[in-house]
Order: sequence, then C-alpha cells, then structure tokens
Amino acid sequence: MYITSSDRSDFLSAQEMKAVNNSKIAELLAIPLHVERPHDTIPGVTIGELGGPLYGFVQLIVKVLNETGTILASSGYPNLGAFVAETLKESSRGPTQPDANVDFVLERVCALFLGGEMRLVDCYFDHAAYSHLSRLSRYVKSRGTR
Repeated sequence: MYITSSDRSDFLSAQEMKAVNNSKIAELLAIPLHVERPHDTIPGVTIGELGGPLYGFVQLIVKVLNETGTILASSGYPNLGAFVAETLKESSRGPTQPDANVDFVLERVCALFLGGEMRLVDCYFDHAAYSHLSRLSRYVKSRGTR
C-alpha cells in the first residue's frame, strides 16, 4: 500500500502514525465522513452528520495506525520499516532450518505488538500467510547481509 500526500508528510513514520486522525485517513482514501439527511422538523433543511457506510472502517484504520505508531515510538523505532528490516536481518543470523526464521519474525512481532501473546497469532495467522513469510525469509537469507 502506497500512501502519499501533497504536503510531503511521512505518514508511515511512528510519529505520524501516532498523530493521524479520521479526517486525514478519509482524505487519503477519498472517503466521505459526513452524511446528509433532512431535518426532522424543519422542511427543506438538510443536516450534515458525522458517519456514513465507511466511517467505522476509517476509525479502525486510525486506531491501528495510532497504536502501531505508539508502540514503535516507545520501542525506539522511527517507523515500521526499521522494525521489519532489523527483525529480518536478525532472523538471517539464526538457525538454518526453513521455518526457524519465520518463527523468529513471528516471535518478534508478537513480543512488540501483542505483548508476547503467540496464541493470538495462532487464531488469526493462517497457513498461506505463514507460507508467504517463509518465502520472504528464505529470499532475504539468499541475498545475504550487505
């Protein structure tokens, strides 16, 4: 996913993720946050209200970004990319079994974002995603450290 803006803000930095709000996400995704309805008692008057079919979706995105930014910043990472790069680099130093690197990455993600609760990942992390992460790990390992 590529997010850009004309004001050159770095929306994927930890600080920007912590500070992002509903209006900014709605603007980036071109989603209206207001719905109009006729006034209950005054004919011909239309009232704008916060809401709409995608309002909950926008709130969910904001919540995830705010929490992610807070966790990254408090852990000393300037952005999510720095965490991913460090984790993949460290995983390539580990054992050579095919799934060992994937397990390491999952443990790091769980430790940082879920407080070490691997059982939460077991509920949501399906085999296809595990397979993709495993392939990514093998690719990173095949390229070596630079």
